[in-house]
Amino acid sequence: MIYVSHGEKGGVGKSRLAMVLVDYLLTNGRPVVVVEGDKTGADVGIRFIDQVEVGFINLNRPDEMEEAFTSLFGWIEEHASEKDVVVNLPGQAVKS
Repeated sequence: MIYVSHGEKGGVGKSRLAMVLVDYLLTNGRPVVVVEGDKTGADVGIRFIDQVEVGFINLNRPDEMEEAFTSLFGWIEEHASEKDVVVNLPGQAVKS
């Protein structure tokens, strides 16, 4: 299962929602990985880096979306077999 936390701008609770979801999945014994879509604001990834595998993939570049999504799904395919995936998108991701 892939869960994506997104919104139109920063400060709307995307990271908080992603953190609560990761906590919920871990509490219920679900194997989970986290993908941080903005390396400069990697709050969810930093919080869980000692508990789950975290991928840092820059999804905040509208001019390179094809490359970004190729990297995202390649990472998921390589690291998330049989695991839930929580993707924390950057605030500007919906503009791309």
